[in-house]
Amino acid sequence: MPKSIGKTSKAVTKSTDKSAARVNDFKSFDDVNLAEFPIAPLVKSTQDLKGKTDTVSFKMKVKNKKGEKVEKQFFYSREYGDIVPNNDTEDILLLLIYMLQFSEDKYTIHTSATNLLKLKGISVRPNQKQLQSVIRHLEALRQIRIETNFNFDLKNKRWRKAISSVIAGYSFTTIGEQTEVLNSKDEKEFQRQLGNIQRLDSISFAPEFINHFFDNPYRLDLNTYFSLQDPIPKRIYRYANKYLTIKGEEKQDEIKKPPKDEPSRGFISLENNYSRNYSFPPFSESCHSCNLSHSPLAAILA
Repeated sequence: MPKSIGKTSKAVTKSTDKSAARVNDFKSFDDVNLAEFPIAPLVKSTQDLKGKTDTVSFKMKVKNKKGEKVEKQFFYSREYGDIVPNNDTEDILLLLIYMLQFSEDKYTIHTSATNLLKLKGISVRPNQKQLQSVIRHLEALRQIRIETNFNFDLKNKRWRKAISSVIAGYSFTTIGEQTEVLNSKDEKEFQRQLGNIQRLDSISFAPEFINHFFDNPYRLDLNTYFSLQDPIPKRIYRYANKYLTIKGEEKQDEIKKPPKDEPSRGFISLENNYSRNYSFPPFSESCHSCNLSHSPLAAILA
């Protein structure tokens, strides 16, 4: 039977089936307000973060209305629910953004777990475990709450405060009767409920997420992104792609040499236990040579 979790759009939208096949021109979008801070914490296990809030604060010099550089205090906070997003959730989010460009509805995608996983490179029909994994990722994106003042309104040229979840809700078809609310607090009950889900039908983004974290989009090459096997190279690729897009490739040297008047907010070491064995492909040479210690990303990667 059809069920829905959270708020889903009732509008009729064009099917996104044509977006389900991996293509050579696998172009999607990222955003200046999304690439800097990943949704998922960069940790090996997310179990200890259930129901907790992860906050990063930093200072940065920005221009005021008069064009003068002033120091401003920024923060970025992620409040997690019972299901915490992980690095695979980050991949799922980028795939959902890719599929959204094929929809006639601004916020909602009508698709299936099969189509979503095909884009991730899984060509066979997903089994029940894989379907349940997709639902877990969607629940993590629904439960998370992001609050930050590090959000730039490009149209009005000003910094703004933003509070949002990522997706508002999703709908699915179940085998027989099932409650409309998944009980993610009770792992055993949640697992039982997941077993009744037969098919994923649609996903609706939170309007405030699209309006605040995706109103300044630019191109992101998902073929390049998914050619990277580990989360740190993926994140550095998104970070570098943002600044190469903003500054233009002819100004790559400016990225490697951050402004002298910006205070350091920490130092990124890619020689720690988590990333010691990573090797970067040739295309990312300009990426891993960037001085990232002057970015809010430093506080997340550290």
